[in-house]
Amino acid sequence: MNAAMSGAGGAAAILAELHHADHIIKVMLNAMTGTQKAKVHEQLAAAGVSGEGMTRANERLAVIEAAENIVALASKGGAA
Repeated sequence: MNAAMSGAGGAAAILAELHHADHIIKVMLNAMTGTQKAKVHEQLAAAGVSGEGMTRANERLAVIEAAENIVALASKGGAA
């Protein structure tokens, strides 16, 4: 992590990027056919990155919530 990504501003930037990634994943899933989703699932499972599901929705949500808590704490002057 570089100096630009440290502190409250960095945490907010990381949180924004997590929200963007979450939105992109959801839009792509809605645009994909069942066959396309199945192929992606096979590839992700083979790579060992599927987690609880192909899109790691539960893991992604947990990280987003943790980042939101860090940003909230930092905005109140607490240590992140």
